[in-house]
Amino acid sequence: MRRLILVVAVACFVLVGLASTVMADKCEFHSWPRKHCKKPNKVILDGIYFTSGSAKIMKKSYPVLSENVEKLKKVKKLPIIVVGYTDNRGGTKANERLSLARANSVKEYFITHGLDVSRVSAIGMGESNPVADNSTRNGRAQNRRIEIEFGDK
Repeated sequence: MRRLILVVAVACFVLVGLASTVMADKCEFHSWPRKHCKKPNKVILDGIYFTSGSAKIMKKSYPVLSENVEKLKKVKKLPIIVVGYTDNRGGTKANERLSLARANSVKEYFITHGLDVSRVSAIGMGESNPVADNSTRNGRAQNRRIEIEFGDK
């Protein structure tokens, strides 16, 4: 456990560079925007879009994915878990399958763009753990998300 904590701490430090150069709008643990910094070991990726009801990544998501691949390449040994979530529309089982398929699509993007396959895994959480109110359009959009977790698979 101590080793994992040390690896996560070192990896996060590498992602931001020297601690004294971190800008106020950036998380102190990694270089993603502070509003997405839930924990030192978890990041919500903004700007990942899929064709409705499918796991096909829309082209407008590629710049965000590519930028994050480059960040993740800098931390060569840290395991990465891609976690997919959906809103509460549709059935629970269908949402679990869709969230896993979407997480796997992002995982495949990461691997085909240079991340080591042994570092990346994917899980689907369906509609569990909403971050916003599913009764609004904006809330549902926030709940349809991809997160990256750092640590053991």
